Amino acid sequence: MRKKYKIQRLGVTEVNFIALVLGLIFISVGSLIQRIDFFNGLMVNEFIIILFPAIVLLRRSNVKKVLKLNRLSMLDTARVILIVILFYPLVLLCNGLFLSFLSQFYELKDFSLQVMQHEKSLLTYIFYMAFIPCICEEVFFRGALMNAYEHYGPKFAVLCSAFIFALFHFDPQNLMAPFMLGILFGMVMEASSSLYAAFVAHFTNNVLAILAAKYGNGAIFDFLKSTRAAWEVGSIQFFTIIILVFLSGFSIFLIAKLYKAIKKDSNKDLAIQEMKFKYEFDIVSFWPILIMIIVYIFYLKMNFAIRGSLL
Repeated sequence: MRKKYKIQRLGVTEVNFIALVLGLIFISVGSLIQRIDFFNGLMVNEFIIILFPAIVLLRRSNVKKVLKLNRLSMLDTARVILIVILFYPLVLLCNGLFLSFLSQFYELKDFSLQVMQHEKSLLTYIFYMAFIPCICEEVFFRGALMNAYEHYGPKFAVLCSAFIFALFHFDPQNLMAPFMLGILFGMVMEASSSLYAAFVAHFTNNVLAILAAKYGNGAIFDFLKSTRAAWEVGSIQFFTIIILVFLSGFSIFLIAKLYKAIKKDSNKDLAIQEMKFKYEFDIVSFWPILIMIIVYIFYLKMNFAIRGSLL
């Protein structure tokens, strides 16, 4: 009996179309389910709307090759965790500046505070908001999408999958941070040739976000407000920006070192390396993403209070 050929690269148009369909399902059905029951709705969205379609996409593929299910050493695991921790000040800085700009046009809401008002244990938050998303979302966005986009090179794959990852949140307040984090998750996966690196990075980030929202935000702000330097600068916001700029510069330097170490030491898959050639970019394959962008804009106009004439 002849053995069936397993594809090692998913089709670009196919994954883009699936992404569009899933986006439409999420804003029409998924968001409603999550409003009814946040935690169970979140689990339904992650498994049914994100993970299951990814599994369908992978049905004719060599799953190990497509998803890059290669071993991640303990040392590289530690490096990935440290990279995410070091990346946090840069995310806070860029996201804070972005939200400051966005506040001129939109009425911003503290979503993290609303989520933390549920009477659930810390482990419950970590399971639903860190463990489940890190598996389901990374299989689809860094696994399936990045595999298809590598037709156009690894850099394009990282950036484009991060952009769609950000769009998928369908929230202007939650656009910059997911985009930056999507780039980071894609970079550590590309450097290590292992989806497990993206799992670790995503899980670490979400745990940090949960801890910050549950315990840290008010305490950090109160501490900064009480320092003499903050009073000398004259503005707690400006003082925070100064601190984050210095921390970000230091973090970028260390992240670059750790990233190079992962890339140098990781055990690369030779078959995947041989496939890293670029196709000529085909805009027609991205018509579903163009529609998703249009849907995103209209969704914002319908669901968010707009102060100015941005849209």
